[in-house]
Amino acid sequence: MLRRVDREYEISLQAWMNREVKAQREGPRGKVELVYKDFNKFFDYKKRVDEVKHTENLRAKDSRLRHVARRLDKRRKEGRYGRKL
Repeated sequence: MLRRVDREYEISLQAWMNREVKAQREGPRGKVELVYKDFNKFFDYKKRVDEVKHTENLRAKDSRLRHVARRLDKRRKEGRYGRKL
């Protein structure tokens, strides 16, 4: 059932994107023009890949910092490093 919900979501997302691609606006001199004149304006693949890579780097750095912080807290509680907590 959950797979079905996921599939319904994908279908709905596709329908939404189809609507967005066909979006129009009033241009100069009252002419109607498409909002997205080419696919790259609708979906910038390179930009999206860069965003994902940046997010992965942040998570990796964040998890390493958390690991160091946990080790430091553990050592402080044991009295082996700095002041006790």
